Amino acid sequence: SMRNETAQESGGLLSARLSPLVQVVLAPNPGLMTGPGTNTYIVGADASVVIDPAVESEEFLDAVLASAGGVSEILITHRHEDHVGGAAALAARTGAPVRAFGSDSAGGAQVDPLMDGDVVPLSRAGTLRALHTPGHASDHLCFFFENLASLFAGDNILGEGTSVIVPPDGNMGDYLESLRTLRALELERIYPGHFRPIDGGDEVIDGYLQHRAARERAIAGAIRDGAETLERIVSQAYSDTPDYLHGIAVHSTLAHLELLESKGEVEQDGGVWRIVEG
Repeated sequence: SMRNETAQESGGLLSARLSPLVQVVLAPNPGLMTGPGTNTYIVGADASVVIDPAVESEEFLDAVLASAGGVSEILITHRHEDHVGGAAALAARTGAPVRAFGSDSAGGAQVDPLMDGDVVPLSRAGTLRALHTPGHASDHLCFFFENLASLFAGDNILGEGTSVIVPPDGNMGDYLESLRTLRALELERIYPGHFRPIDGGDEVIDGYLQHRAARERAIAGAIRDGAETLERIVSQAYSDTPDYLHGIAVHSTLAHLELLESKGEVEQDGGVWRIVEG
């Protein structure tokens, strides 16, 4: 677990060695969407790769650099603010290139683009392979550490709960396809963007796929039972979820509706949803 005997509080920041080649610093950005905060990972020996430098606080970047020693590259899973907040500051302090999918800047830092399948060398420790896994975000990358059958999963898989899909950049069809891609890797460990590392992988990914299939059935069922507006569909399809989360659930529901619409199973007219009979 993250709070094992190697965890130490450094200036109030939790940092831990999770394996001989993987360390984490927990960013001080807790919240409804981030849980305890974003996991910033440090991978490799000697010159390390830093994944998702989350915030630009000097104290946080000091903790990252204390764990990293040298930094060879800064990798970004996706350009959501809670994953790129410290990218420009860390790049300025280390001179390391910032790598992300596509060429758009990330957190104000210029990007040296990564494409699907690109390999990032780790000093004396093998390589990380960038896998383009859109769904939570169109630019989402996971980083596959083949030697250890481990995956840095960004927000595609979380240590608790499930990932939120926010259209239009988020896309449920893409997300399900990405999960199936990750399922084929036969992972032994998943390092998520938030919450604790996950031992194994297949079971969690299967659970995610089953969860999304169940939500899709619940959403179609709600419409069949006469729920017509997004709000009514959410309150019926997410009746098992506390009300304060329904505002977030609207996004994933809309993503499911777009997928059902693309499959020709539902249609909408002016915000009124209907089942397509046939």
